[in-house]
Amino acid sequence: MSDGKLLKVIKSYEDLIDLVKDRIAEFNVALTTIDSLAGLPDRYCEKLVNCRRRFGPVSFSTVLPALGIRLVAVEDTEQLEAIKSRLVPCRYKYKRRCRPAKPDSE
Repeated sequence: MSDGKLLKVIKSYEDLIDLVKDRIAEFNVALTTIDSLAGLPDRYCEKLVNCRRRFGPVSFSTVLPALGIRLVAVEDTEQLEAIKSRLVPCRYKYKRRCRPAKPDSE
């Protein structure tokens, strides 16, 4: 993973929308250009940035790359310290469910 510049710390959906608006303003491009780059219908980005639509699986994975944005999850140590005493362990170890592996087609 190559290092890029830190654009914004995202702690809420509003922060994400602000980042998208800031990035569009930085590039000084029309929203329809982002729609085209992302492969979305005309005026879809306008609805996203004006909160008439919310990011979903498709728009999330197309708009952010069209703006040169990648999200990286980082542990928030301050928040973790604040909630650590309230994290109650489960009786059973949590196991992440994975999809079964596809058999090799030969």
